[in-house]
Amino acid sequence: MKDYYIILGLPKAASKNRIKQAYRQKAKAHHPDRCDTSENRRKFMEAKEAYDTLSDDTSRAEYDRALQGQRGGYGVTRNTS
Repeated sequence: MKDYYIILGLPKAASKNRIKQAYRQKAKAHHPDRCDTSENRRKFMEAKEAYDTLSDDTSRAEYDRALQGQRGGYGVTRNTS
């Protein structure tokens, strides 16, 4: 699973305003109209995907739960048998 917080360079507690600012910076830097390379397109799409998920409260909550579970966070029980 991609870490959208890392992609946008944000802490987990980032506000919606900070998420929007970080997305705009990444989008501006990697927009295909600026430099049309496969790497720039990939980074632009990752930033858009991260923004779309983190800017929506419901999607962000689901993403955070999945990310926490993937990392073996607190409150997650695992069957080790």
